[in-house]
Amino acid sequence: MITFINDEKEYLFWLERHHKGFVVNSYKKPLSSFLMLHCADCGTINSKKGNHTTHDYIKICSRDRKELENWSQNIIGGTLSEHCKP
Repeated sequence: MITFINDEKEYLFWLERHHKGFVVNSYKKPLSSFLMLHCADCGTINSKKGNHTTHDYIKICSRDRKELENWSQNIIGGTLSEHCKP
């Protein structure tokens, strides 16, 4: 699992290498009320345009969905909402 904060280049590079991975979109200070799970190939989180890891948001990425589910429950105290039905 890796977290990207203010690092567009490395985040997009991770997506290129992990097409079948998973991404949680969250605020810079993750809240249990906003933990959105995406497939790495989801167009809303992998376009070359945009500020995916800057401003208000961060991306938490993993090849293992269960790892992200455990993180959301055990560390943040929330459950993941599915955006693109990964």
